[in-house]
Amino acid sequence: MKAARRWTIFVLTGLATFALGVSVARLGTLDVCRRKQVQVMVPPQRSQWPVLLLFLNRDLSKLDRESATTLRHAIDSVTFGMDPDLSPSLKPRVFQVVSNSTGEQRLLLVEIYNLGFTPGSSHLRLMLFDFEGRLLYAKTSGFYKELFVKVRVRKRRGGLGDMLVTETINILGTHRTHHFYALAGNEITPIDRKGVSR
Repeated sequence: MKAARRWTIFVLTGLATFALGVSVARLGTLDVCRRKQVQVMVPPQRSQWPVLLLFLNRDLSKLDRESATTLRHAIDSVTFGMDPDLSPSLKPRVFQVVSNSTGEQRLLLVEIYNLGFTPGSSHLRLMLFDFEGRLLYAKTSGFYKELFVKVRVRKRRGGLGDMLVTETINILGTHRTHHFYALAGNEITPIDRKGVSR
């Protein structure tokens, strides 16, 4: 008898809880439908493109602390918070005018992050802009157990525009690797040493 009473109370309590939950959910939905939609205008982050242009064609690896901080803020303003966890660790290495495969002039920004501990990955972020500061291409790539040694831009054979060359070394210091990237239109694509896309 006591067991039947307990089950009855248990079932009734469960049904009452369910009914109360459904009615609250429906009332909440009705309340949301009755609310006025309020649009909040958030002012866009001011782009620091003109500030970034002050660093064009400079050796970015030898900036003093104040200049490096100014450059970091300018980059963050034009990349709109891309890679928020990685971005503060990235070090700009190249920001210069380049020619793509169709002969158009673009601005290439290259940033690197060398791993600080093993195992881990170093990172390379490549960005291509037009002269108005519009971001045309951006990609971040990881390089497992490799450290960046050099980053430079050079001309491709046959008048096919410029190419980016990065040199990495494995964490043991026993093997160096060159990575080549072609500026194909508004994209940056990996190529082999002979200039063939991979």
